[in-house]
Amino acid sequence: MLKRLRFLQLMVGLCLLLFAVVVQPIFAQDTNASVINMWEGLNVRSAPDADASIIGELPGRTPVLILTRTRDNIWFQVQMPDGQLGWAAAGYFNLDVEIWQIPIEGASPSAESEAQPEESQPQEAITVPENFSADASVSASAYGGLNLRDAINGSRIGLLPAGTPLTILGESGGWLNVQTPNGQVGWVSARYIDRSSETGTTATSNASAPSGPLPRGVAAIYQRGRQLGNNPNNFSRVGDSITASDLFLYPIGHGAYNLGAYGQLQDAISFFSSGDNSFLHQPIAANYGWTTADVLNPALADANRCQAGESPLACEYRTVRPSVALIMFGSNDVALLSLDQYAANLDQIIQITIGQGINPVLSTIPPRSGYNVGGINSVVRSTANRYGIPVWDYYGAMVGLPDSGLSADGIHPSAPDDGFGYAANFTEGFLHYGYVQRNLGALQILYQLWRDVLAG
Repeated sequence: MLKRLRFLQLMVGLCLLLFAVVVQPIFAQDTNASVINMWEGLNVRSAPDADASIIGELPGRTPVLILTRTRDNIWFQVQMPDGQLGWAAAGYFNLDVEIWQIPIEGASPSAESEAQPEESQPQEAITVPENFSADASVSASAYGGLNLRDAINGSRIGLLPAGTPLTILGESGGWLNVQTPNGQVGWVSARYIDRSSETGTTATSNASAPSGPLPRGVAAIYQRGRQLGNNPNNFSRVGDSITASDLFLYPIGHGAYNLGAYGQLQDAISFFSSGDNSFLHQPIAANYGWTTADVLNPALADANRCQAGESPLACEYRTVRPSVALIMFGSNDVALLSLDQYAANLDQIIQITIGQGINPVLSTIPPRSGYNVGGINSVVRSTANRYGIPVWDYYGAMVGLPDSGLSADGIHPSAPDDGFGYAANFTEGFLHYGYVQRNLGALQILYQLWRDVLAG
């Protein structure tokens, strides 16, 4: 009997030793993310492509090591617990690091250096003369700014922020000879130039909502949201103080509005004020001083309304179950984050939103005194174009207003003296205020979504 007991003890010891040998390598490697809590397993593929072969599956909440990301932040290269490498959709992970800290797959430091100088180098705001004729602009992919040189591969004579409008004077071997708004002439890499007549330098229209039809993907996102149980009558606000302000949408919810010549917008008000009355909802995903990083940070979630480990964005979507999210970040990001950080965070916000079957509406940001917001707005437009989602051009509605629609602090939109009572008054005497334009633009895009998608 004693021999048998010793034999069993020996076998148990061997099993424990074998378990340690096999399992230790799996968990020895540090992890920097985990799969979100999901019922189905997450497919891991051989390449960053939805048609690539499936090589594995990760259960919900599985910790993983993310090694690299694609440039558009749609795919992560992950190391699975068994050490195997593969690619998985980025929208299904909770990150323990900032997304911009994850290297871009295949990025060449030498190729990147022309467009991404050191962040410590200051970028001066570009002032665009009214008579400046531009046929190109610095691409949003030039996150840190684009070097302006005195000759092809010559000495650097300037740094152009993303979104800077340019006039092309000549071209040679992948380089463009350009003139900047301040009259400076030099050479830039053609790789980081968008050739388009739409530079945003002459936008003066008060119509900030999309003027054409909605992107085709909007209806598909809405239908997926209905299957997930989202409420068509609910929308969410996601952003900073300009979005969290009592002057934004709250007056409409309280009936303090005058539609003036925009009487058709009443249909949107009636639709979205039914049930929970989204105009009066106190947003969880919008707060004063916030950047794109803050809305993704669980430490900043409302402890009274959110679950442990839940980001403000995830909490907002879980509790509201909206069909639409009005998203605007950047007025704080432009001062606190690099453009690369901003772009990566915005991508993650959009992926989470679409993944929940919620239609994101991205808004350009208004001017800010002392800062060039062109780079931020270029990222907004390019992100919206890549995902096929609507853009609300708040910047375009603001630049033609007195003082660019800003209050004395140079950051927040201007408002009538009796702010709350007239912030949603769309008659002629009030349309030159920044918050009036913000409320009008929000109603215009909500009306278009109601008319073209939600009502049918």
